[in-house]
Amino acid sequence: MAVRNAGLSVSVLGFEAMGCAENADCGPAIDDVHAGRLLCTVLDGGINFVDRSIDYGPQKT
Repeated sequence: MAVRNAGLSVSVLGFEAMGCAENADCGPAIDDVHAGRLLCTVLDGGINFVDRSIDYGPQKT
């Protein structure tokens, strides 16, 4: 399998955003305004890896 180097880098820390979703099983969802503020804070802090998969479920990190 060929691997291409696009010159991108991923931050050491990531942000798991599943809890922001309306259908998340891990607690109440947050509204769009607060989700936007949270994402801006994460990005401003230098984190550029955002995982928004809900497929993991509440048992796995």
